Amino acid sequence: MSRHSVTATLIHRDTRLVPDLVHLGRARPRAASAIGCALLLVSSCGGADFSAWKPYSPEGAAFTVSLPGTPVKEHQLGMNPRGNIETDIYSLDLADGGFLTITDGVMPPGIDIESGAKEIIDSSVGRIVESASARVRYTRDITIAGYAAREIDAEVPTAAVPGGGRLRARVVLVGTRLYELIGVVPNRPTAEVELDHFLNSFTLRDARKTN
Repeated sequence: MSRHSVTATLIHRDTRLVPDLVHLGRARPRAASAIGCALLLVSSCGGADFSAWKPYSPEGAAFTVSLPGTPVKEHQLGMNPRGNIETDIYSLDLADGGFLTITDGVMPPGIDIESGAKEIIDSSVGRIVESASARVRYTRDITIAGYAAREIDAEVPTAAVPGGGRLRARVVLVGTRLYELIGVVPNRPTAEVELDHFLNSFTLRDARKTN
């Protein structure tokens, strides 16, 4: 998988809810293993060293996430029959391989967010998996800050990553904003822990109040 070989889009092959937007295109991953370690305030866990990971809160954005460096930001304007969508994409290549990406997109006004929420999330998940030619291990419904979300775990083939790799992603719809967190790493002992740390570190400024 070359630096720009994989492009994830939010277009659903049937509904075309959202246009081509997101560069996944990174390539050589890192590693990890063990969910419980992800948010511990320690420098290493399960063999992975998190001493260089710091909270990242982009100016003007409503989220914070832990990253081992400063990502490159790209702003994209997508065209769609239902209206334009603006997306900020934050991408970071990991020093010893792999990449992490966060997308922050605003849905077009022509989309019914309330009735179409599941379809929007399904569309996003499908295109993330398709973009990496990945084989899904599981998907599950979760919540992030009180909002409905989806988690994906998939295997990336050797044709995309030498020796094969792991893709973990979460998608959450917050009002008119769609957030995607995507991590791809090669198969290494620490892959799961590293991806858990990234995904579990994501927080939203305003959590939905639940009774």
